[in-house]
Amino acid sequence: MAEQRLTARIGDALVALIEWSWPHLTSRLEPMFEHVGEFVRPDPPISIRTLDGELLTGLLIADRGQVLLFVGTRTVPPNTHSERHDPPSPRYPGDGIPLWARDVEVDPYRRS
Repeated sequence: MAEQRLTARIGDALVALIEWSWPHLTSRLEPMFEHVGEFVRPDPPISIRTLDGELLTGLLIADRGQVLLFVGTRTVPPNTHSERHDPPSPRYPGDGIPLWARDVEVDPYRRS
């Protein structure tokens, strides 16, 4: 029972510390966030479009112009016509190039 009261008091003390320190911290952190924001903002601004003209909004990880991971949404850009154009062929660099030689028949169940 005493352990529960001690745990509750420690929790209350932590909450009180956060409530007291938050106004003091935010006044110091806001200039730092502005500085960091200026550092990570691309110059000139970059916009990401898919090959069929949709705009991407979200978080992406790219490697040499190829998107490796994308979490977000695709939207049709404003001031565009509703007709869609076919993407150029090949759609992605490397399409149509086999990743390994296909002329050798390999049994995937073979034991070495």
